[in-house]
Amino acid sequence: MEVVEEAAGGGGGGGALLERERAEVVAEMAAELAEACRRLEEGLGPLESQVREVFHRVAGSRAEVLRCLEQGARPATAPNPLVW
Repeated sequence: MEVVEEAAGGGGGGGALLERERAEVVAEMAAELAEACRRLEEGLGPLESQVREVFHRVAGSRAEVLRCLEQGARPATAPNPLVW
């Protein structure tokens, strides 16, 4: 019965040791996760700038298309006749 209590964290000083080990493991895993997040952020920088560049190109193209459509929708005016 003592083995079950120790494994469950009860009885004796073994529970404190298990908790300390768990805390160390969790701290190590958190550090690994933080490092992975940092590397992901570094890797996403160039992609983010490429996406921003494409967005600006698309927005510029859209504005140009809208200008062309506006010009096409205007009624054509007769050219001024040449006076001799």
